[in-house]
Amino acid sequence: MRFLGGILGSVLGGFNVVSNFPFMLLSFGLIKWAVDILDIRNLIDDKILLIILSLPTFCIWTSVCSKECIGLFFSAILGILIVHYLNGNFKIHFRDYVAFSLCLFFKPQYLPFIVSTLFYLRFAFGLHSRRRLIILSVFYVSAIIFVLYLSRDLIDLYSLGVQKAFEFDSQFSNSTRDTLFFVNKYDYFSKAPMGIFIAFWGPTLTEALQKPFQMAVYIESFVVLCVFIYFLKTPLKKLIVNGIVNLRLIVSYSILFLGILLVHYPFGVFNAGSATRYRTNYLFLFIILLMYLFSYYRKKNDKVDTLFGC
Repeated sequence: MRFLGGILGSVLGGFNVVSNFPFMLLSFGLIKWAVDILDIRNLIDDKILLIILSLPTFCIWTSVCSKECIGLFFSAILGILIVHYLNGNFKIHFRDYVAFSLCLFFKPQYLPFIVSTLFYLRFAFGLHSRRRLIILSVFYVSAIIFVLYLSRDLIDLYSLGVQKAFEFDSQFSNSTRDTLFFVNKYDYFSKAPMGIFIAFWGPTLTEALQKPFQMAVYIESFVVLCVFIYFLKTPLKKLIVNGIVNLRLIVSYSILFLGILLVHYPFGVFNAGSATRYRTNYLFLFIILLMYLFSYYRKKNDKVDTLFGC
């Protein structure tokens, strides 16, 4: 990305601001395209949408020549593809293949969970027998757990490699964190709940009080959490109070969200700045799917099966 930015900077006169302009336009165009194609403005309050799009994640990290801009690109396209699959539209376009390729190149660890979710949704669609859907769901979840179990030694080795890389870089990155998070064998799995939260949230309150920039990120994380709670409020109410259960949504969302958060956390737990930047690669994907979930349960009483109009 530095090489590409350098070329654009040379072509456009050597100005960093000007060389980042194409990436800013790309991010703006992608977000507008997603908002339009999903008809989001008719599904959620404009104020909530404005809050989401005003986050530094979408105004800073994705507006410069960076891997995060590419992450926004493939997460937006793949998020819409998953929505299509949820609605029973299984056509794959050229843009989807491009998004798969970029995800494979920049964030290959996300791809198994995205692809397996698409396969699950494809096989689950049209299963009118609840018994068959339960069998498929149990098989899918069991297969994911089994693969993780078989790969536990390799995953543990890679997590230690990531820790070594951050330990080597800590003297240059001015990190305020201890780089010895993984100490014992399989700490990657035993410390996953805590690590996932730390890597998603970013800076701690202590770190935020030390640096003004970290405070801005801390506030953004709080806003993101509030937005997530807003989208989950209606689904949880319908689930707990009314007993409305969609097994297909619960299984696919659980595997996709937890899977991506699991493979993301080693890259964000050692450095607050890395956590902030790297979550950009999946945050818009999560927001798209949570908006779908919010819309699905909000319209459930109206017996709407196909949502977002796509």
